[in-house]
Amino acid sequence: SDPCRGGEWFAGLSSAEYALPPGLEDKVMSPALLVDLAKVRHNIDVVLGLMHGDANRWRPHLKTTKCSRVWLEALRAGVRHFKVATTREAAVLLRTVDELLVKEANEDGAPETDAAPAADAAPALADSARTP
Repeated sequence: SDPCRGGEWFAGLSSAEYALPPGLEDKVMSPALLVDLAKVRHNIDVVLGLMHGDANRWRPHLKTTKCSRVWLEALRAGVRHFKVATTREAAVLLRTVDELLVKEANEDGAPETDAAPAADAAPALADSARTP
């Protein structure tokens, strides 16, 4: 039997848990995509638990979220292997990695390097995807 169709997967969910905070509902233009980062982090932790804490066993497909903010949370949790369907997804992932590295370098007080950001490799990545 399909647990999704029978509602088993969602039986413990409360719609109040997903409601917007008071006053925010009138300020958000519709349609809108709102991401609850606490829930994203929780879901990442659950998946990592299923992987027995080994982030190297998980290779999420970026096309499932198409949201670099979610990818950033996965990176922060130690996920280092991703699957991409397009070179554009790869380029956005590289920019997200750059964002994380620059932020971490600034937090550590480390000087920024003169090295080119990883996103600069995106055109080369696109070219290599076209060559046989």
